[in-house]
Amino acid sequence: MNRIALLTGGSTPERDVALAGAAQVVQALRTLGHEVTVVDTVSGPLTLAAEEALLSQAVRREPPTVEELTALARQENLPALVSSGELRAADFVFLVLHGLQGEGGSVQALLDLGRLRYTGSGALGSGMAMDKEVTKRQLQAAGIPTADFAMWPLPPAAVADLGLPLIVKPSNGGSTVGLTLVKRPE
Repeated sequence: MNRIALLTGGSTPERDVALAGAAQVVQALRTLGHEVTVVDTVSGPLTLAAEEALLSQAVRREPPTVEELTALARQENLPALVSSGELRAADFVFLVLHGLQGEGGSVQALLDLGRLRYTGSGALGSGMAMDKEVTKRQLQAAGIPTADFAMWPLPPAAVADLGLPLIVKPSNGGSTVGLTLVKRPE
């Protein structure tokens, strides 16, 4: 049995996705007999009642508004969480975070500085993988097949070269937030 601090939530548009994933991971880890403490990056360590309330919410059709995310970010104190007793007492930190904050390497860098063990890639690998252009270029350089792409602003012939329909996605966003299917050039 391991003592696991599950770090989730975040103040990114993917917060709801992270919480939904955390609900599944917590259940699986506890079924395997692990002791799990859920830590929201915004509100800190959760009581069992707070955990149940937060993790039982459904993923909304639309991501949190800019105002909601700003309010969440004001409450968040990641450096304090890294030095908190809950994370330090754990055998390792299980990351269930999405978006630039959770997948982009900043949380991983803080955990590295705190000398805490965690799941997933390190800060550099996370940061590189989160940036879609860097990832595409690394895949191409390694000879790994990847779909053609272009970065905004588009060269004049890009739409004709790539063909329609196209998927437009922020280069550093997670999940499908901001994804748009483009069927017409205009």
